[in-house]
Amino acid sequence: MVQPPAPRTVKPRAKSTEPLEKQILAAVMKALRLHPKVGWIGRYNSGAMEADGRYVTFNTICGQSDLMGQMKDGRMLAIEVKRPGKAATPSQGEFLAMVTKYNGVAGVVHSVDEAINLANQIGVK
Repeated sequence: MVQPPAPRTVKPRAKSTEPLEKQILAAVMKALRLHPKVGWIGRYNSGAMEADGRYVTFNTICGQSDLMGQMKDGRMLAIEVKRPGKAATPSQGEFLAMVTKYNGVAGVVHSVDEAINLANQIGVK
């Protein structure tokens, strides 16, 4: 039987004027939905929960990106969103490398501008 992970302790956050990751993520998704080279984009959560007395996990791909979609030319799109100054975890980096290896579009972004630049640098085939 799979056991749930131990509860995480939450450290108090210092007050910051920087936007939260969830705010950046929402803005990036909104911008990319309007981008002329992006076919579709969505947020696919990962995690686990208890249901009907059993522990259920969802999204079994380790390091899967925050935003997943498809370019209009058919290629997969994977974007990891981070706060300024933060980097992808090793598993997130491995996932992005796998997407790129198989001709997808992938990257880490910290702002709407970076996300738009990523999509603009990718030529439509």
